[in-house]
Amino acid sequence: FQRNRLRLPAPIPEAQKVTGRLSFTEKGATIQNLALSTLGGAARLSAVTRADGKLDFDLTGVAESAAIQAAFLPAAMQPLLSGRSGYRAQFRIGDGLEQLTVRSDLTGITLNAPEPLFKAATEARAFELQLTPSAEHTHRLALSLGADTQLALRLDGQAHILAGALQHGRQDAMTLPQQGWRLNLAMPVFRLDDWR
Repeated sequence: FQRNRLRLPAPIPEAQKVTGRLSFTEKGATIQNLALSTLGGAARLSAVTRADGKLDFDLTGVAESAAIQAAFLPAAMQPLLSGRSGYRAQFRIGDGLEQLTVRSDLTGITLNAPEPLFKAATEARAFELQLTPSAEHTHRLALSLGADTQLALRLDGQAHILAGALQHGRQDAMTLPQQGWRLNLAMPVFRLDDWR
C-alpha cells in the first residue's frame, strides 16, 4: 500500500493514507504495523489469519470524538462527546464483522452526560465498547465506564435504540429488556429529568 484507502465491513470506518505491506502465505493474509489515518487521527493496523480462515485485526491510534460518534454511537448519544484520545480496537472479520472491542482511558475526552456518566477531559477513566452483530440485523452495544458503570443498547440496522439498560454501583449481570429501558442503580440521587 502507498497512501491508499482500505475499506472494511461496517461500522469499521474507512482508512486513508494507508502505507505498508499486506503479505499472503498458504495460511492466509498477514498485516504488520500498517500506517494509516482513521477516526480523525493516525493509527497502526496489524492482522493475522486464524486457523478457521477468519481475520483478527488489532488497531491502535488516536481518535477524534466526532469520528467516534459517527462510526459507533447512535444519534441520540452523539452530542455527548468532545475531544480526542488514544485507543486500541480489536475486531474479527469472517463473513462480515463478527465482533469488535474498543478500549481507552478516555484522557482528553469530555463526556457531557448526566451522572453517573459525566467525565471531564483531564480525568482518566477506563472505557470499553463491545459491539456484537446478530443474525436478526440488530446489534448489541455494551459500554463500560470505570469499574462501576455499564450501559447496554440494542440497536437496529440504522443505529436506532430499540432497548437499553443502565447499571451503576451494582455487580449484577446486565440484561436488556425487550423494549424500553431498565435501570439498576446504587447512587444517592438519580435525576431522571436530566436524561430527557
